[in-house]
Amino acid sequence: MNAGFLKQEDQIRALNDMGFQGFSSVLAGIYENPQQYDSLDFSDRLALCIQAQSDYERQKKVARLLKNAGLKDGIQMHDLEISAARGLSKETVTLLMSGKWIARKANIVIDGPCGSGKTGLVSALAS
Repeated sequence: MNAGFLKQEDQIRALNDMGFQGFSSVLAGIYENPQQYDSLDFSDRLALCIQAQSDYERQKKVARLLKNAGLKDGIQMHDLEISAARGLSKETVTLLMSGKWIARKANIVIDGPCGSGKTGLVSALAS
C-alpha cells in the first residue's frame, strides 16, 4: 500500500465522518471478509457500496418523514379492528396492504366520522 493513501480503518472513519454510513458499512464488510467478494471486480464492489449508501439515505428520509407526520407509533395492520361498522372490509385492507397503489403513485382518500380509525389505518399503512 502506498504511504500516501489512507489505511482501511481511516477510510471507514473518514466515510463515517462525511455521513456515508451505508457506504462505509459495506466497505468495512469487504475489508473484513475479502474472500466473500473475490468474484466481484472493483466496479461491482463499488456498486454495492453506492447502493448501500442510497438505501441508507432512503431509510433516513422515510424515518424523518414518518417522524414529522406525527402518526401514532406502533400500530400495525393486525392491530386494526376490521368491521363493517367501521366501514372497513378485509378486501380493502388487503388491497391497501399490497402497496400496489403506491407503485402506481395513486392517492387514496380516507374519510369517516371521528373515532372510526382513520388515523390508525394511516399509521398502520405507514409502518
